[in-house]
Amino acid sequence: MPEEHYARMTAASVGRRGWHPFAALLDGEIVGTGTMHADGDAAQFFAGAVLPHARKRGGQTALLAARALRARDLGCRVLVAETGAEAPGTRNSSLHNMLRLGFQVAYERRNWVWRASTGA
Repeated sequence: MPEEHYARMTAASVGRRGWHPFAALLDGEIVGTGTMHADGDAAQFFAGAVLPHARKRGGQTALLAARALRARDLGCRVLVAETGAEAPGTRNSSLHNMLRLGFQVAYERRNWVWRASTGA
């Protein structure tokens, strides 16, 4: 997703009922974000990203852990997250971070490519 759309989407969740945005900081700079929507006993994690210059420092793991703790505090018993499947010969760091924190693969679905409207 283009950065300008991602930033608007993340900002739009701030202050909305059930939505919980999180940020990862590095030397005072926001270098990562993750959002969670909680409703009843379930929480959905999505929109997690860390800027390239800040990767491999634990930011995504911290964002996942912070959302999990908040979900627990809200009484959520089911946590849902998604990321891309690994193609043969590739490694998806997001997937491995989630598995390391206790998430399990429930199923794989087709990935879609998001494109902004051209206005036509």
